[in-house]
Amino acid sequence: MGDREKNYPCPICIRGKYKENALIQHLIDKHPDYPASKNINTNYTFPRTCGVCSQKLSTPVAMMTHYSQYHTREYENLKTILGFDFANPNVEFDQSQPLDIIYNLPPIQVNIIRNDQDFFPKLSKYIENSPIMYSILQKSNLLIICSSIGINLMDLRTPNLGIFLTKICVNQVPIIAFLNPAEAEYLKQMNICLSTNILDDPFSCTKFPLFVRTFAPPISQNEDDMIDITKKILKTDLRKCLINIAIAYAYLSAVGYFPRVQNIQEQQKKARKETTVKCPCCDTSSMDMLSTYRHLFRMHQFPQSIMNQFKLADQPKGVFVCDKCHEKNIRNFDDLMVHVYNHHRCDLLQKTLIQMKLNPGYVKEYPELMLFLEKELENVKTC
Repeated sequence: MGDREKNYPCPICIRGKYKENALIQHLIDKHPDYPASKNINTNYTFPRTCGVCSQKLSTPVAMMTHYSQYHTREYENLKTILGFDFANPNVEFDQSQPLDIIYNLPPIQVNIIRNDQDFFPKLSKYIENSPIMYSILQKSNLLIICSSIGINLMDLRTPNLGIFLTKICVNQVPIIAFLNPAEAEYLKQMNICLSTNILDDPFSCTKFPLFVRTFAPPISQNEDDMIDITKKILKTDLRKCLINIAIAYAYLSAVGYFPRVQNIQEQQKKARKETTVKCPCCDTSSMDMLSTYRHLFRMHQFPQSIMNQFKLADQPKGVFVCDKCHEKNIRNFDDLMVHVYNHHRCDLLQKTLIQMKLNPGYVKEYPELMLFLEKELENVKTC
């Protein structure tokens, strides 16, 4: 069962059982002081247009619903940034472990190197003889050094850190800076003097903006959010602070800058080819079959008319009851589609096929739909 199909209690009311989309709507509408609800109202102004397809979005709820239905990858990243990540609440980060930072990219090894007697041996182990990319989280006073091992975080105020890095990195390995001028000047003030030493900067070519558009969240995360590596850190907080750096790291891995990391672009191209499902009525593709159903039976008039038959008639406006089983825990049409997909998919497919056979015009209008429905019906084990 995917995260969107699970039931979650409201973290404020501590009651009720909501599917993910319904819980997000509930929190935005009923609990505006909830941190994620505050984030969406602070970071966005409404009405606005979708950054992916330019659809007009009138409210925060409309924005989240739109991304959920039509932009699956961006939606998963947006949930994490805003704090609507109900599947991984308040999970503490271990000192060294792989971390899912960017949706649809492999986990990245993240190492926190604390300032103790093992600091320099650990740092040497993680970065020696590897190309590096370095950056900072200035408000947190953290130096980030990315190597073929992963992303390594350390206190940039550690005594003799600049001397050590100069010794094992400068004129020893390829170096790329991922900084703005103010951050570079700040590092110099801290006696950390590293600079890009390769002729062709991978960030200066057109591949990097394309990679960012393909994998990055719809907005960049504010890296000024403070984290303290001397204390316990939540995975959600660490992920948010590292999103921009992780995108840059993944890109350098993809173009072969880190030689021991597999080519991520090829991995993702293969994964998308294996998992993407194309709508039989248009060119829209979705990441899974449920998303394809939700698109097909809402955006195309004939399939939508079949889905409407599963809504019990003569109900007040805004009330959704399943006509098949009289399930009432349905908040909106999207919930109804998910319910029908989970519990009455066979009946939905059969009804749609029957109507197509009774109306040859539909077969002509949607030539691929008949094959899609028949194949799906074969895949449904129990009717």
